Amino acid sequence: MKKTSLLIISISLFSFALIACTNVEENDPVIEQEIDKEADLSEEIIEEKDTEVDLAEIKEEEEEEEDSIADGIGHHGELPYEWAGTYQLEKGTYSLVFNENEFGDESILVAFILENKNILDLEHHAAHLFEATPEETDVNHHFIAQHEFVYNLPLNSDATHFTFEVVETGSYVLFTEHHAHEFQMQISNEDGFEITVEHEKEYEGHDHSHSH
Repeated sequence: MKKTSLLIISISLFSFALIACTNVEENDPVIEQEIDKEADLSEEIIEEKDTEVDLAEIKEEEEEEEDSIADGIGHHGELPYEWAGTYQLEKGTYSLVFNENEFGDESILVAFILENKNILDLEHHAAHLFEATPEETDVNHHFIAQHEFVYNLPLNSDATHFTFEVVETGSYVLFTEHHAHEFQMQISNEDGFEITVEHEKEYEGHDHSHSH
């Protein structure tokens, strides 16, 4: 009997010890800290993966933008101009004439960009300029042609004459909303000599309608 009682007591004590050890392990602050560290590490790994995905997406977008810029368009789906040409202009006053207006356009936008001003992509830059509010001419159809400005020139039903001043000598690239040849556009100096256009380029970048 005594042996049986002792055995039962021993088993009970052993079971109690096991339960006590288990509770100690479960509530051990060291173990809990290790679990927290593992959870934090898992979250950091997930955040790093998300960051890598975001960086990959940004890089892909930048590459697409660079490819578009290489085409002279940039992020623009359509170009706001149809013609560009380069003029060597010295400081002084010039005459700008649109000899015809076959399609009855009420106005034409013209941008002036001076080369060698650290602008790598003139076409892309010109597209941005056309998004800005254009400058208007005065009542005498006169304006000062400044670098990186777009001018809204009102047109008559036939020939239209303008005068403009150049304050800085240089090579100017003009971008026009419509094809310059539609109006037989001419630029002449104060002596009446026509300035020859160089490096002409035509574009079909925007949905252009001549109906008014």
